[in-house]
Parts: sequence; structure tokens; C-alpha cells
Amino acid sequence: MVLRAALLLVAIAAVNGLPWVLRHWISSARWMGRAATGETSVRGTKHGHSSMRVASAALGGENSVGAAESSVRAAGSQPATYRDGLGRIMPTVFVAGPAKSGSTFIWDCVHASFHPERVCRQEGEPYQDWSDAQCGAKRFVLPALTARDSFPALSFHKESQFWRYWGKRKQESWARYGGPRLPISIWELGSSWRRWNWFSSHSGDGAGPKGYAGHRALEDACLEDSVCPAAVNDSQAGIHSSRLPYTAAMPQRCFAKCVPCDRHPGWMNGESCAITSFPCESRVCAPAYVPKRLRHLNFSASHARSFSMTAFPAVSALAEANISAARVATLDGSPGIFPNGQVNARLLTSLTTGAGKRRLRFIIGLRDPFDLAFSLWAFLSSIGKESQRVEVRMQRALDAIVACNETLADNPMLLLSLPPAEHAAYRGCLEEPQTAGKHFYLFGGLYGLHLLSWLHHGAAGPSATLPSPQTQPPHSRPTRKPPACVHTRGLLSAGL
Repeated sequence: MVLRAALLLVAIAAVNGLPWVLRHWISSARWMGRAATGETSVRGTKHGHSSMRVASAALGGENSVGAAESSVRAAGSQPATYRDGLGRIMPTVFVAGPAKSGSTFIWDCVHASFHPERVCRQEGEPYQDWSDAQCGAKRFVLPALTARDSFPALSFHKESQFWRYWGKRKQESWARYGGPRLPISIWELGSSWRRWNWFSSHSGDGAGPKGYAGHRALEDACLEDSVCPAAVNDSQAGIHSSRLPYTAAMPQRCFAKCVPCDRHPGWMNGESCAITSFPCESRVCAPAYVPKRLRHLNFSASHARSFSMTAFPAVSALAEANISAARVATLDGSPGIFPNGQVNARLLTSLTTGAGKRRLRFIIGLRDPFDLAFSLWAFLSSIGKESQRVEVRMQRALDAIVACNETLADNPMLLLSLPPAEHAAYRGCLEEPQTAGKHFYLFGGLYGLHLLSWLHHGAAGPSATLPSPQTQPPHSRPTRKPPACVHTRGLLSAGL
């Protein structure tokens, strides 16, 4: 009944919008639970929000350290979430969009609220405080890290190109999504420049231009598991190694085999992923374009290769830091995951185990569809990628949606009784390249269509925590200001 009610609400929202901003949390209310904060409700904010009570049965009983430790031990004994976890903590929490629904704000709040430096407040070295001995059974969240030679910084990474281009570009693969092994201490908070400088100080050699120490550290990480790992061979510096010098071209015997279609389930029309395997310098890092700035500085005289990477925490690195892997979750904030459910539900089903699929959590921001469309139009206009007036774009989008199925456009509630084949045909019409370019701004707000796509293609049935109209502030229209981060943190504590 909860699921049907959720479907009814999102179907109505697809055309009429809701008179309030709705946060739809697909969760079982057990991931964080009371182990982190002990909260069982979302308290009202200064804007007048009432408490949102979460059923105590969903939260699961005692609020004690012993109960938390038991839950961590149980989590550690569970079957793997992914069929091939790559030895990484791959994401189980997805801030899934759609674009301009507040996904960046929510991702920032989850990251800020559940980063181990906030969860594990102890004296001493920060990353050492995250250990089981110092932090106990408390759970925390780590995002992916990203770095590339063209931009000398090591940043926390909200969204990956993986979900958009896997199976379409040979640079993307499951192994490269997991990334190379990095030390856990590099996930400490601080600026991306500070993190890159720390990374630079841990390069595998003491030779070469000082300004490229970070690039050498990046190559070390990308080639750590290679047949020929990276290392300098400098007789003048007294360094002799059979490993590959940074300035030397990689011999053929050292190449790895990259398989972009590994674990890809193929496409909706039955075609398989068609990108063939190829020899590559690194399985876990993609080759990077060397920008003109570095070419002017004669980068190629010091480096024969250039890499970019995205990396999730490695299980072995957590073990070295005395952190139980069961205490750690990672998140991905790609806003296209939810709207492209017809593809992404199948991708996740092919990657996860049966039990693992049920442990995935999706945070979806639902917003009035026309507000969503206008926000997207305004953003693209502000960066010079949109030149048409908003009313022209909206009318064009509406006409394209009506042209695919006028009956459904007039009465979206019919989606609930639409057979899967007809649902697929309707979505296929909307996804035709010529049509998709016209309704781009409104497509993300077709919430009922997207949720049904997930359910039709293998997604587990979600539960939903929905605010009622009585929990809203007494305004005629809701405030446009997003909720306070502490409000989001409380809801996540209860729901994740």
C-alpha cells in the first residue's frame, strides 16, 4: 500500500506538481540507525517544520553501543553487495537525481554530516581516530576521490561519468570506476590542493621535477598492480630499478587488458555491449589528455604517460588503518541515475548479488516539474549553453510529450495500469533522439514514469517515507530555501 501511494503521488506530480517539496527516501531505515546519532525523528526547523516520526520497528530497538556493535558484526557477515567488489567499498548510497532537484546540496550534506572526522570526534591524528579502537562501531560515509594530470588537485567526487558512458566509451569500465588503491589518510577533510600536496609528498621516488611529484604519485597508484609498475631509474641519484621509468614508453609485455564491457548486461533491444577489449597501460585509471599548459612546461620530458582516476576506498587500506569495512559506506551523486532507470536498473542488477541489491539506497529529490525545468533552463542559460527563451523551450517540451501519447499526457494515472510492453513503447518514443532533444527540460520531472521503469527492470520494491501536508510550514507556497543541513542529517540518520 505504501508503494502504491507513492506511485499515485509521483504520477500526480508528473503533470500537476505538488504544493510542497517532497523528499522521497527509498530506504529500509536501518543503514545508519541509532548507532551514529540515536535520533528517532526529524525535529522541526526554525521555518516551522513539524517532527517526522519514524516507526521504531524500522529503526530496530535498542539505542546502545552493544546493539550497534552487533549490527556491525552482522553487516560484516552478510554476503557481498557486488558480484565483483574489486576489493573496494563500492557505492551503496546513490543521490540519484534528477538534475536540479537539490542533489548537490543533499550530497554535500551527507558527506559533511557522515564524514568520519565528524562521526569520530577524538583527539589526535584525524584518520587514526577513525579506527575501530578509537571510533567503536560508528558508521561513516566516504565519497570517491578524483584526480587528473591536467588539474593538479585531489577532490571529493560527487558524480561519475561511469553511469552515463559505461558501454558507450572505451575509457569507462567497472574496474576504472573502482579505481586504484589509495591510503585512507588521503580522505581527511581539507582543500583539494592540500590533499594533492600531501599526495605529492608520497610519490615513489625522490627524483624528477618537484612540480610533477603529484603526477608521479598518481602514476604510482595507477600502475601499482601492473606487470611493470612505475618507478624512476636514475643512476646519478643512485636509484636503480627493474621497474618502469616514468620517462620510458611502456613495452608491449607490460600492457594490461582492459575490458570495457565486463559485466555490462547489454542494451534494451537485446544487443550486447559492443566495445572490444584492448591493451591498456592501466586497468584502473584512464589515459588523460595533456593540456597545453603542461605541454608548454615540457611535461613529456618527465612523463611518457598521463592518467586520470576515480577511486573508492580499498578494503585492504581500511584494514591497514584498523577500520572494519562493514562500518564504511560510499556514495555516488550522479543525477542521471534515477531518470535513466530503464538502463541503470539493469546495470545495477547485473553488478549486484540478490542480497546486495536490497542493500542499495537511493535518495531522490522530487520537485515541481516546471520548477525543475526552469531551474535547469536558467542554469544552462547562465553558462552560455542555452539561447532560447524559456517559454519557447517549455512549449516545445510539452508538445513532444503529448505527441508520444496524448492520453497519458492528459491522465498520467494510467501509467499505474499500463502493461510493461506499452510502458516500454511509451518510454521508447520519449527516448527517440529527435524527441529527447525537444522534451529535455521536462523529462527529469516525469517521476511516475521513471519509478515504474526501475520497478519493471529488476529494482527491489522500495519503501517510502512521505511527509504529509500537515508537516509543512503555514505558507501559501513553500520557501525556496533548501532545508537546513542538520534537518537532512537527521532524516538520513533515521532512514539510512
